[in-house]
Amino acid sequence: MNKKEDLSLIEGTFSPAEAEEVLSALFSSKLKFHELKNLSSIERFGKTDKAAEKRILKLKETLKIMAAVIQEAKRTKSKLNISSQVSVQLVEPKNEA
Repeated sequence: MNKKEDLSLIEGTFSPAEAEEVLSALFSSKLKFHELKNLSSIERFGKTDKAAEKRILKLKETLKIMAAVIQEAKRTKSKLNISSQVSVQLVEPKNEA
C-alpha cells in the first residue's frame, strides 16, 4: 500500500430521497461513533472527550445544512450530484522515550 490512498466513498446522481437515505446513514454513523467515544471517556475518566464533543456539534450543523439542501431539491424536483472522497494516509508511530 502507498502511504496515501484516495478512495471514492460516494459517486453519483441521486433523487432527494436517495440522497437523504445515503447521507443520513453516513452522518448518523459518524455521530454515533463520536457519541459512544464521548460516553466511554465519561465512564472511564469521569470527563468528556472535548474532540468528540466538538465533532458532534459540527456534524449536527452539517446535518441541518444537508436537510436544507435536500428540502430545496424536493421543492424544485431536482436531483443531487454527490461526490465524496476519503483520503487515508499512513502515519509513522512516534518514538516515545
